[in-house]
Amino acid sequence: MTLNGAFYVLSEMARMNPNWTKKVSQISASSIPNTKREGYSYEVFPTPRGVKFNESEYFIRLSDFEACISEVNDILLQGNKGSHFPIEVRTHKGETGMLSPTQGEDCAVLSFHVYKGMDSKPLFDWLYEYMKKWQGRPHWGKVNKLNANELHALYPDLNYFLEIRQQYDPDNIFMNSWLEEKFLGRKTSR
Repeated sequence: MTLNGAFYVLSEMARMNPNWTKKVSQISASSIPNTKREGYSYEVFPTPRGVKFNESEYFIRLSDFEACISEVNDILLQGNKGSHFPIEVRTHKGETGMLSPTQGEDCAVLSFHVYKGMDSKPLFDWLYEYMKKWQGRPHWGKVNKLNANELHALYPDLNYFLEIRQQYDPDNIFMNSWLEEKFLGRKTSR
């Protein structure tokens, strides 16, 4: 059985019996190698993803990483909030892109996953509140609870991006209801 296959079986066990989540988490963590890889993202990150999940990802100042991850670890050891996935951590150079979650400063990135079919609300609701302490900027395109005002505060060039987007897409071909809610603060039924 492949590593993906074994993790799928363990994930299904945790989904069917949430009391097993902590044990599955311990097994998962012990089987992940502690590695360091450097390179372009397309060279470093592609891996087979046989186990489906929902993901929320937060970018914090690199200087806050050690304190933040220690605290996150302590909190999740007390109660895993329904996830058995290890936290994926990486660093990211600051970028000046209008929608870049780094907003020009070097960041640590913490990615949190919840297996499909399991309730992601406990973990993602907790992250939404907890990451405010670290001025955590969620990846706007992944699961997040931000409303449009919060998103605009964390992404100061978002209005400029939206002006350019409207110029090149006046008929909103590339807009959908999720983006309208996140970017514009309006719910639609597309």
